[in-house]
Amino acid sequence: MIESDRREGLSFCFIQQFLKRGTLRRTTSSGSSSCMNSTGIRSSCSSSLFLRARLSPASFQFHSAVSVSALDLNSSLWRVTVMIREFQRDDINKVADIWLDTNIKAHNFIPAEYWKGNFKSVKGALLLAEVYVYEYDTEIQGFIGLNDEYVEGIFVSDEMQSQGIGKILLNYAKDKRNKLHLNVYQKNTRAISFYKREGFEIQHSGLDEATGEKDYVMTWQRK
Repeated sequence: MIESDRREGLSFCFIQQFLKRGTLRRTTSSGSSSCMNSTGIRSSCSSSLFLRARLSPASFQFHSAVSVSALDLNSSLWRVTVMIREFQRDDINKVADIWLDTNIKAHNFIPAEYWKGNFKSVKGALLLAEVYVYEYDTEIQGFIGLNDEYVEGIFVSDEMQSQGIGKILLNYAKDKRNKLHLNVYQKNTRAISFYKREGFEIQHSGLDEATGEKDYVMTWQRK
């Protein structure tokens, strides 16, 4: 969920930046679950708080703000609107709940109290961050936080894991930037594998002082 020397997260210095590491889950093509990404949203401060988000392999990808897909259910054609759009203040409760639930479930090596204790601060930081939400049939099912070229975190709701949403959000960010970097916990091996498949490379290792967990700084560059 989706990490950087400055872990992912929103920040006490932007709330320490969303708290470190987002959680990326479900990164394998087989659909197996895994925790991956950076933590929260980061600011000029050195530590982050977005906290890693879960990512899933994508079966399709967006290059435009809005896309409509059709699903054939029981011989009837249902049209479902799928959209990536900018975060709005009214989205805060849903987005914050996804952030909390994702991090607790994805980081079993970090006490749940850590995420709960930072929930209020991260919620406030989200209102000031560059966030894009993934909407499926008018319901927010995931989001990505960016701070310039830094990926603060990618988060996908539990019920929508393994649907490719994490990768779609990452590709959306790639369309907006020529370079990206993030932090990922070293224990998050599936997240590391996911990012490597998506063209990220490990630059160096670091330590998230807030949790005592080692992490990697990974970068992606448009070629």
